[in-house]
Amino acid sequence: MGSDTAERKRIARIRRQALAAERRRQLELDLECKAELIAPKHIRKPVIDDSGRTVRGALVIVDGSRVRRASVLDRLRSYAEEREARGKSSLITARRVKAAERLQVDHAEVGAGIGVATSDYLRCTGGNGSADPHGAIGQQIATRERLLAALAWCGSFTDIITPIVLDGVDVRSWAEARGYDRQQAVGYLAAALERLACFYDPPQVSAGNGSAMLRSVRVA
Repeated sequence: MGSDTAERKRIARIRRQALAAERRRQLELDLECKAELIAPKHIRKPVIDDSGRTVRGALVIVDGSRVRRASVLDRLRSYAEEREARGKSSLITARRVKAAERLQVDHAEVGAGIGVATSDYLRCTGGNGSADPHGAIGQQIATRERLLAALAWCGSFTDIITPIVLDGVDVRSWAEARGYDRQQAVGYLAAALERLACFYDPPQVSAGNGSAMLRSVRVA
């Protein structure tokens, strides 16, 4: 009799667990369907190649009914803030994150790697309603030249800047694909971002009786 009771309890527990798992699966499916209506899966999920390596991170994050741009920089900024809150220094400083954001903006302005024509009539209209397509085209050309100059200035550091800052690959995935641990990757990324920061925000140094700027060869 006791064994029958134990068996019934075991079966009832298994059924409850199965029902709970089914409810969770249905909830996840409902959330996925709602998210798909807001933004398609191919921009909400990372792109993984056949070997399991992340080649591009998610482009957007769906938060309820809102969509925001996904960025590894958000996690890096949080990482730095958490370390500072614990009284520890961080290799990922605000200056370095700002430089990465400027690179992202330049990259987005010229099509984010897509070879689109150099024209943007949404940004061509002045305050008086008159269009200036030539000015907009010139601005995009200047931005593309600045982007290419920034990447050239970074040199071999583009090996980490391009996948993480521009393609959205998270630091851990980048490190695992190359046999590094995360701390090594963070240190390498910090050095790369410092190099990038010197392009967008070159430090001031004393030069003779005045002050001069250490400037890279770039297009303002």
